[in-house]
Amino acid sequence: MPSSTEPKPALVIAIDLGTSATTALYTVAVDSWDKHGKLQRKRLFRKEPEMVAWPGSRPNDSIGRPCLPTDLVYDRATGQLRLWGFSAQKYLDDPLEQTKQGEDFIVDNIKLLLNDPNAETEQTPASERYSSARHNLIRVLRKGPYEVFEDYLNEVVEHIIGYAKGSARGYLDSFKSFKIELSLAFPSGWPVYIHQRVAEIGSRAVQKALTTHGLSNTVFGIEDVYTVSETLCGVKEWLSKAVEDDLSIAIDLDPQTPNLDELQEGDCFVGFDLGAGTGCETVLKIVKKHPLQVDRLAPTKSLQVSGEAVEAEFQKRLRLLVTTNDYEGDYEQFIYYVCRRFREEKKDCGLPPRPGSLTWNIPAPGLHANAQKGFDEGLLRLDRKTMLEGSFDPALEMLDFEIGQLLIKHPDIKVTSQSFPVALS
Repeated sequence: MPSSTEPKPALVIAIDLGTSATTALYTVAVDSWDKHGKLQRKRLFRKEPEMVAWPGSRPNDSIGRPCLPTDLVYDRATGQLRLWGFSAQKYLDDPLEQTKQGEDFIVDNIKLLLNDPNAETEQTPASERYSSARHNLIRVLRKGPYEVFEDYLNEVVEHIIGYAKGSARGYLDSFKSFKIELSLAFPSGWPVYIHQRVAEIGSRAVQKALTTHGLSNTVFGIEDVYTVSETLCGVKEWLSKAVEDDLSIAIDLDPQTPNLDELQEGDCFVGFDLGAGTGCETVLKIVKKHPLQVDRLAPTKSLQVSGEAVEAEFQKRLRLLVTTNDYEGDYEQFIYYVCRRFREEKKDCGLPPRPGSLTWNIPAPGLHANAQKGFDEGLLRLDRKTMLEGSFDPALEMLDFEIGQLLIKHPDIKVTSQSFPVALS
């Protein structure tokens, strides 16, 4: 154990490996140990810098500069990664590039392909979609999902370390060597072996980035890589705002703010993290409010409730409505294009409809007119209530069922509007 007189600097990197987007923070800390051997960590930055300088990002990007899209575009012929992140997103969203994409292999939501969908006890539209995507990826690229995930994480980690090296040079250059820690937020309800493989991939990504950027004065090993629960991270952030902030300051949690005072030590509640591709629930108990201490009463459980589940249901309904007889051209490319547009459009579902917007109208060159289905020549009209809002129904019914089961299993859960904080991504 280092003595307390030997401060050790550390570059600490935290990455939230979301399904459709990745976010990251980094900071520089100095570690020392007191006479009892307890670690004392002092951060040198007042606030952890959030990565916004991703390649290709712009202030007005729809997904937000801190949120790096996980889109990947591979060359079909060589199996090499061609575009990633914002560059891939712009390419895929550009209608003028649609004709060129036959030479590409597009990978969406690579994180979801790490979990074998064939291991699911119940097949759903989403798991069937993952299974097909895994099969196509292996067939076309001749590499597995973990290899593709490593391609992506290599790019992400290399960019973060390169950026941190430049911005933190004044701090790190004053030390002969410094440690690197990597924390990866990942679904805690997923099997341990997936967490282990992701940690190994993260370790290799850091080693590769250190070589690329010529950082030889570092201390790093697999023991410096951690996977943490993305659900618990979200709950901790929510709780910190709810019970630790100065109550004289307005807390932006509308409309639940009036119930903040109902959270007391000993209360049990459930945290739901409903992300773009994964859903998790965790039963928790507040042990202390100051400082905040929370106990987990049961293992985090994975749910078949997510944005991806909604998109899979939409795709199923779309294929039933629009058949190959209705469309002249690349049918699969057409389905992909409409489903990709739905990702953004679904954010407005549930809001009061705008005047004259009972249908979602999408330009669709190659679509034949069909009065019975409501299609115009080259224009797809989709009923918002049936096709868009209806695609949420199976996921919401599943969430309803899960909440009912939780209240039976944990009757001590305090039922208020704050009992079920939901982190959405």
